Amino acid sequence: MSMIVRKAKRDDNLDFLSNPHEKDLFSEHAGRGEAIVACLDDRIAGVLCYDVVDDKVEVIMLRIRPELYGQGIASLLLNELRGIAKGLGAKIMTFRKGMR
Repeated sequence: MSMIVRKAKRDDNLDFLSNPHEKDLFSEHAGRGEAIVACLDDRIAGVLCYDVVDDKVEVIMLRIRPELYGQGIASLLLNELRGIAKGLGAKIMTFRKGMR
């Protein structure tokens, strides 16, 4: 089993997202290059969408495939985002108010 983190593509299969709003949010952020996915053996295990505003990176949505909870996927995605934020020169990383 190999885990990789990569930039998301609009056509990634996120079958574990049931809410149409979440799917639209993902599509919008993936199109702007502001989404990353964790893949486990060619299957998407989790997704993280973010916004970059001035010197701040804001987490918009973090979703993990339910059967993979507790496997460290969220930590992997957040660590990758920290690296992205550092590369962009962002000073702050926050979570959007009301994010589930």
